[in-house]
Amino acid sequence: MSCAETKFLKDLFSSLAVEDVRYAVARNAQTLPETLGGSDLDIIALDDTEASKVYDIARLAAERHGGRCIDSYRVEVIVASFGGRNADGEWWGCHIDIIPGVKYYGIPYMDAGLLLSERELVKNSFFKCGPIADVATLLKELVRNRRTKKDYYP
Repeated sequence: MSCAETKFLKDLFSSLAVEDVRYAVARNAQTLPETLGGSDLDIIALDDTEASKVYDIARLAAERHGGRCIDSYRVEVIVASFGGRNADGEWWGCHIDIIPGVKYYGIPYMDAGLLLSERELVKNSFFKCGPIADVATLLKELVRNRRTKKDYYP
């Protein structure tokens, strides 16, 4: 299945591999690298330096596919929206949350290096988090919301 954002996504993941960036897709990886499937892209990077690399690589990939960064801001994470028009005239868009480390209000609650050490290469294209990331996600929800959403139960 090829969608408007396919070329951008494949370029992004290929460029991350070439630059040897330490990252992993945190969730919603089932439809990648062909499409976001209506979701955003959450990427966990080892640290602030790697997170900045992910952003810079995404910006350049967007430019190669007729796009640019439409909006971005940085708090604890880099939140960026990219969009453009492919050479074939199709409009595409991609919202990315780039998360440096595994922190809550600046305090690490899990070793990002450990989390990334078990990442899995999917479709010979991109890395996704392994099972320990599910624990990190659950902890984040419990700490922030004092409860968990039903979709984290399994």
